[in-house]
Amino acid sequence: MQNRYEVFTTLINSINRSIRRIKNDAMKDYNLKSHHVSCLYYLYKKGSLTPTELTDLCDEDKAAISRSLDFLEKNEYLIRPKNKKHYNCKIILTEKGNEIGEYITKKSIVFYIM
Repeated sequence: MQNRYEVFTTLINSINRSIRRIKNDAMKDYNLKSHHVSCLYYLYKKGSLTPTELTDLCDEDKAAISRSLDFLEKNEYLIRPKNKKHYNCKIILTEKGNEIGEYITKKSIVFYIM
């Protein structure tokens, strides 16, 4: 039984690495990484979300989501209200963010495997 569990978890980890590689290769031209793709995908599909909601949807830790959001904001894919706490504000995609969100959604067969 232990051996089957080890094989199963090893295969799952291998699949996850392969998915990240596919996302990274597909988004290389946009200078985006796989964790950025998940954020953009959910923001495009849901409209606006808080970082806490994104953390739950993307199944990532808070620090990874925070770094992703900082990168995406700096590169003008999204905006966050400046007068509120970052963890409690609704994040909105910019026009550039919506364009890439649409592209990701069209390619969602590749990207959206959770």
